[in-house]
Amino acid sequence: MSDMSAAYICVQCGVQYAETPAPPESCRICEDERQFVNPEGQAWTTLEEIRSGHRNELRGLEPGLTAITTAPAFAIGQQALVVESGDGNVLWDCISLIDEPTIEAVVAAGGLRAIAISHPHFYDTMVEWSRALGDVPIYLHAADREWVMRPDPAIVFWEGETLELGSELTLIRCGGHFEGASVLHWAGGAEGRGVLLSSDTLHVTPDRRRVTFMRSFPNHIPLSRTAVEGIVGSIDRFAFDRIYGGLKYWRKIEADAARVDREVFMGNSEADQADGLVVAGICGSIRPASYTRLSLGIALQGAREVGAETRMVDLREYDLIHCDGKEDESRYPEGVFRLRRDVGGAQGMILATPEYHGSYSGVLKNALDLMGFDEIEGKMIGLVGVSGGRMGALNALASLRVIGRALHAWVIPEQATVPEAYKAFDDDGNLRDQQLREQLLELGRQVARFSYLHTSAQTQEFVRAWEGAPINPGGGG
Repeated sequence: MSDMSAAYICVQCGVQYAETPAPPESCRICEDERQFVNPEGQAWTTLEEIRSGHRNELRGLEPGLTAITTAPAFAIGQQALVVESGDGNVLWDCISLIDEPTIEAVVAAGGLRAIAISHPHFYDTMVEWSRALGDVPIYLHAADREWVMRPDPAIVFWEGETLELGSELTLIRCGGHFEGASVLHWAGGAEGRGVLLSSDTLHVTPDRRRVTFMRSFPNHIPLSRTAVEGIVGSIDRFAFDRIYGGLKYWRKIEADAARVDREVFMGNSEADQADGLVVAGICGSIRPASYTRLSLGIALQGAREVGAETRMVDLREYDLIHCDGKEDESRYPEGVFRLRRDVGGAQGMILATPEYHGSYSGVLKNALDLMGFDEIEGKMIGLVGVSGGRMGALNALASLRVIGRALHAWVIPEQATVPEAYKAFDDDGNLRDQQLREQLLELGRQVARFSYLHTSAQTQEFVRAWEGAPINPGGGG
């Protein structure tokens, strides 16, 4: 095995970074709201240092399933699972420590044909595992591509909702904890009744009678009921009798796991505050390869992170008429009314536009003109601008603020602009500047949060009580 002592590993989360002469300044995984930076400060180690003070323990959980854990515990206490199947063995999830005794044990059990990982908190030293066991492919969902801290040719980004890894194993994208958070269904497990390897996408609770769902477990950030329903719906068609979690070998639901009452699933969502909240993003560009659309997609992801449903309003998909200011709508195509329904049914909006000649696009202007107070009044609006110049789309966004005010909407103070957009994205459509990406994500989060505060039943009840309260006789004049 090669000496990767300069491929530093975060002590807090266990994720290994690409080789560098010195430790990175920070850990992106830990600085994300789903994790946390150690209160004593960011610390780094290497694989060799972990080997000097830790060992791996292998424990058979049932025929064909072996857990690998590290003692003493390292990072967040992840466990990896080796699943044996007729098509070849698969390592589900990863841990930081890999050493010769572990390699020998895995090879003796038949080696590996693939590694599959649920989400970024289990990426750990996945490249080391792949190289040590024959450069086997590493399957990660493409939605979590940005969280890969050590790129490697062995990584395969899969897309869609499911991926079969042979006749017995199926990767299922559930979302929730991360956009691409996944589980592994093992049809041959539990004596043929099926097993779900859930990592903590579905988190097995200590009583081993139920599962729970969170955006962040350490920081107690919940998921909305809508997000939880999406997770449950993604596994509905798969038969399984047992669930194995991702952090402790004994965290499993032993039998009848598929019969865990749906209300038990749903009762563990702690963010019902965002139920039914929809944020619609209107893309003011109809170019096939649109930087505006890419930027808007990131902002909408931020809204989803705090529990909102999102709707990309791609104006290419609507049959619209040029607005001429006339009130006779009898000849309007159905696309106009569909646009109004899609926007009118949302509680929040994000308007995204390229800057053309110092203002926003005509395409977006026409779409807004075909709507009015019924669709926009009272909504929270966030603004995203894209430009080819270095100054960004400030003029376009200033003009959109005026439009929001004219339509009696609430335009949030936060805004995001992407300057020199042709340089900002790589060939795969990823935004290079992570600080700018975070700004777009935060804009989406704020639109969702303010929309909730503005429309929630609790807020409306408070406003009614406040408006109906008697005048304070001692208030003075």
